[in-house]
Amino acid sequence: MQYSNNPLSSADTPATFSAHGFKMLEDIADELSGDLCFPICFDISVRLRKLAEGPGVSAGRLLALISAEPLVCLKILRLANAIASHSGAPAVRDPAAAIALVGADKVALWASRIAARQLLAARSMADYATLSDELWRHSITAACAAEVLAEKMTRLDPREAMLAALVHDIGAFYMLYRAAQYPALRDKPEVLEALVMQWHEDIGVSVLESLRTPRALIEAVTHHDLPRQQPEALRNLADVVYIANLLAGGHPEWLPHEGETEMRRHQQPGRAYQRLMPEIEARVSALKTALG
Repeated sequence: MQYSNNPLSSADTPATFSAHGFKMLEDIADELSGDLCFPICFDISVRLRKLAEGPGVSAGRLLALISAEPLVCLKILRLANAIASHSGAPAVRDPAAAIALVGADKVALWASRIAARQLLAARSMADYATLSDELWRHSITAACAAEVLAEKMTRLDPREAMLAALVHDIGAFYMLYRAAQYPALRDKPEVLEALVMQWHEDIGVSVLESLRTPRALIEAVTHHDLPRQQPEALRNLADVVYIANLLAGGHPEWLPHEGETEMRRHQQPGRAYQRLMPEIEARVSALKTALG
């Protein structure tokens, strides 16, 4: 996603933003100290429930579903790492390793329970379903882009790069879920837009910290939308996530009206990165096919 350092117009400040925005931000701060569970993709949650209820769990399908669901993926990694720490096993850094350590049946049960809570929470999300789905599609495209970038242009672990890009906009998902609980915001789309543009990165970091996400992943997604000079060589995970986000197209509906020309200049990935788009699109297509 893209945001402006000053996303609020004079019409939105101070009264409108204060009345409908600050209350939501205060409540978010309170909730972040608890066990977070919020909707990401309704279809994935339904499929995870059905998979666990079936006669046998396909490890391949389970991996595809978890790899396309940011919150479920992070929670599964946290649970698997709790087991790893007690058994002396190496830290789990991706969902495939979690399934290998714990077993597909157990991971499917965990994922199903998380998905059940997501489905309950999704009842209030009807007004934002289209936007949430677009954001999810952007996230999985960015994840596939990061995997390809890491494979082709770095020595980084492609699975870790994919995970970092998958969760880079998790703060925006959480904010949409919280916004659904404030009827006044449904009639103030410009206020919600300003809130998400300005706060989704900071809140995303807080969400990741609440989920006890590894520090390397948190650092990789911090400031992922801040416009800057594109690196000629990808030096670290943060560079990969930044370029992956650009290759995934950002999120046009969040582009600011002021300074848009300069923002778009930073949005255009260099040719060395753009030439990877056919491979990225193939990965996205393969992932969607695996999801069924």
